[in-house]
Amino acid sequence: MPDYAQPLHQLIEELKHIPGIGAKTAQRIAFHILGLPQEEAERLAEAVREVKKRIFHCSVCNNITHVDPCTMCTDGERSSETLCVVEEPYNISSIEKTGIYHGRYHVLLGTLAPLRGVGPDELRLDKLIRRVEGAEAFGLTFPLVMTSDGKKMGKTEKGALFLDPAICSPYDFFQYWRNVADSDVERFLLMFTFLPAAECRALGSARDAGINAAKERLAWEVTALIHGATEADSALAAAKAAFGGSGDIHQVPSKGLARSNLAAGMGVLDLFVYSGLVPSKSEARRLVQQGGAVVNERKVEDEKAVVDLSWLDTEGALMLRAGKKRVFRILAE
Repeated sequence: MPDYAQPLHQLIEELKHIPGIGAKTAQRIAFHILGLPQEEAERLAEAVREVKKRIFHCSVCNNITHVDPCTMCTDGERSSETLCVVEEPYNISSIEKTGIYHGRYHVLLGTLAPLRGVGPDELRLDKLIRRVEGAEAFGLTFPLVMTSDGKKMGKTEKGALFLDPAICSPYDFFQYWRNVADSDVERFLLMFTFLPAAECRALGSARDAGINAAKERLAWEVTALIHGATEADSALAAAKAAFGGSGDIHQVPSKGLARSNLAAGMGVLDLFVYSGLVPSKSEARRLVQQGGAVVNERKVEDEKAVVDLSWLDTEGALMLRAGKKRVFRILAE
C-alpha cells in the first residue's frame, strides 16, 4: 500500500475489517470520504456514532431496534401463533418485502456450526425455548443449507430434494444422502438425524470404507424419518444390489417395456430417456460420449447403438447406469 498519511491509512485499515471489502475497495471508499464536503463527512461520522449508541438487540426476539421490545414484538396486528426463526436481523427485511408473512420473529444471531464449536449455548437457544415453552408447535422450517462446496441444498440447485415420493422416490431420496461429500457427513448427521451427537461425530470422522458406511447410515436415518423404516430398508437393499453386489435387485427403481419394442430394436439414447436417467436425447448422447452409459455391465461407446432382446439378462431385464451413482432397471414385458 502506498505511504498514505496516517489518518487516511488508519481509515483504510478500519474499512478493510468490513466483510466483503478488500484493500482496493477500502481505498476507494476512503478517498470518496476524503472528497466529501465537511458537512457530509460529519453527517456520516455522526450516523456511525448514533447507530452504535442507539441500536441494540431486542430483549425478546434479538432483532435490532432502538426501542425495547422492538416494534415487531409489540405490533398487535401480528399473529403470535407463528414464529419465524431466522439467522440474522437482515433476513427479516427480505421476508417482510414479500408482504406475505404476518407472524413474529426470533433471530438466532448465527447458525449451529458444530465443526466450528458453535452450539446451542453460543446461539442462546434457551431464549428461544423459553419463548415457545408451553405453546403448541405446528411445524419447523430450516433455512437453505449450504454443502461443503458452497452450493445450496435448495430447489435452485440441480438434484433438489422433495419430500413427496411422487416427485422424488424414496430410493432417489436415499441416494442423495448416500452421495453427499465426505466433509458433509458429520454435519448432516448432526442436523438431520436424532442420533446422539457423539455417535454422529464418530461416524463423521471415519475414513475410507468407514465413511461409506457412515453415508449409508445417514441416508437410512433421514429416509426412515421421512418415508418410514420399510422404505429406508428397501432403498438400502436396492443400493447394495446396484452398487455393492448384494441386497435385493428387485428394489432398484424400475419400469416395464414391451418386448416388442426390444424385438424391433430400440436406440440406446431413446432407452436412457425412457428410463428417466436423462431428460433428453442430447443429454443421453453426452452421457455416451463421456463414457458414462452402461447397460447390463456393457459400456455403451456408440451413440447409435441399438438395444434388442439379446441385451437382456437372465431375468429379462436391462440394468442401466448413468455414471457411477445413478441406476435404473428396465423390465421386458
